[in-house]
Amino acid sequence: MFIIDIENLTKIYRNNTIALNEVSLKVKEGSTTSIIGENGAGKSTIIKIISGIYYPDSGEVLVDGEVQHFTNIKQSQKLGISVIHQELSVIEDLTVFENVFLGREIKKAGIVDAKAMIKETRKLLKNIGINLDPKAYVRDLNNGEKQMVEIIRAVSQNSRLVIMDEPTSSLSDHEVESLFNVIRKLREDNVAIIYISHRLKEIMAMGDTVTVLRDGVVVNTLPVKEVTEDQLVTMMVGREITNYYYKPERRKEGKVVLEARNMTREGAFRDVSFKLYEGEILGVSGLIGAGRTEVMRAIFGADKYDSGECIIYDKQRKPRTPREIALLIEPV
Repeated sequence: MFIIDIENLTKIYRNNTIALNEVSLKVKEGSTTSIIGENGAGKSTIIKIISGIYYPDSGEVLVDGEVQHFTNIKQSQKLGISVIHQELSVIEDLTVFENVFLGREIKKAGIVDAKAMIKETRKLLKNIGINLDPKAYVRDLNNGEKQMVEIIRAVSQNSRLVIMDEPTSSLSDHEVESLFNVIRKLREDNVAIIYISHRLKEIMAMGDTVTVLRDGVVVNTLPVKEVTEDQLVTMMVGREITNYYYKPERRKEGKVVLEARNMTREGAFRDVSFKLYEGEILGVSGLIGAGRTEVMRAIFGADKYDSGECIIYDKQRKPRTPREIALLIEPV
């Protein structure tokens, strides 16, 4: 049975940008539907329409076969639709159980019943195999555990569809595997998942079906087992990439200004090495989610890296503050 059936959705913004053009998508109970596409392909717009933040210019959203006209988030939540955004919305200075029931506190005789909420949170955590103390403060949790608090909050609302937007962007490999285990358990409980990510290996590992968007149009929807990562990239960018290769140009020997040697940050990038010469412009490319920004932020000094070396003018160093190197932020 399809919990969500999107038919011919079109959304045009005020500047006449066509965000979605007759997009159709079906999501089955107990399945993971992955949505991929380059930045600006329309993924976020779909999320916002399903959850009631945006209203489409045309097309329909059906839940359990009935047409819905969501105008706010509460309406979609009442029908069991929850969204876990890339930017976590947990409150650091509250406990796990307080975050789970925030705005929906259990009360007894008009007084907040903390004991009941702790008991219910512990039950929810156990049901999907998450080992967390309901009374722990969120500020003391790692990123993966904070993500789990978001998921428990969604489950506590009897969600039948959970939309995950880039859920692994700040998680380590171990935390990603923990998240996958939770997703598997949710599917066993017949919860549907919409999984949005730029990390194709995750799509191949967790998706049942994958929908590829390009410029607001559905390029294809097909079972994950019937497609390869290379084919997905080709659908995303609209051209074959196997014929493109790097051809190094001969250069005169110059002074090495910056050298990265096997730089690694768990969950973000691994074994990154390159040299930057005086007077050279070095391009760093890759799809969103490949780790470009994370590497530059580590070299810049905004984020720490776990291993490897950063050599600046023949001296190994880790920039202690962002003042030591300039970084121009990517425009949005």
